[in-house]
Amino acid sequence: MRIEGVEAIRELVASGRGVLLVSGHFTTLEVCGRMLCRHLPVAGLYRRHDGEVMEWAVRAGRLRYAHAMFRQEEVRATVKHLRAGGVLWYAPDQDMRGKDTVFAPFFGIPASTITATHQLARMTGCAVVPFFHRREGGRYVLRLGAPLEDFPSADPVEDSRRVNAAIEAMVRETPSQYLWIHRRFKRRPPGEPPIY
Repeated sequence: MRIEGVEAIRELVASGRGVLLVSGHFTTLEVCGRMLCRHLPVAGLYRRHDGEVMEWAVRAGRLRYAHAMFRQEEVRATVKHLRAGGVLWYAPDQDMRGKDTVFAPFFGIPASTITATHQLARMTGCAVVPFFHRREGGRYVLRLGAPLEDFPSADPVEDSRRVNAAIEAMVRETPSQYLWIHRRFKRRPPGEPPIY
């Protein structure tokens, strides 16, 4: 394994500032999350599984190495964690239904994008840091990028565009490891034809 950018995150945490790591859904998500937790006390934000057994298994498995796990509806706990200078990792690259979504480009196609990154940064003052992870032959490469500058702005659509652009850059590094099965373009803007 090779990891880059850990010291910069440790400095942010030492200063008392929370860190929101944003990434995408890649085939390396679980193993690289586990590897990252060896270097930083990382909590995860996730969508609850429909089946009780699957929910228990995933949560229990991740809690063996993660600092904490927050379901997406546990907003207060998530905000408290970030305000206390915690590190939180999540992947906002799925087509989520709900009122807090906007259409922002992803590979030049309008994609329904949750505004949670903008909202969490606005509420907590946390740094938003792209988290790249990929497999290279027999090793894994983890890279914590520089915090997004001037984030959040006053515009949740622009901030969502910037987050999508960061995830798009991750996908371009290793397109075969991205989970395209997630149907990123499921919902379409009004009047636009379906893609699938």
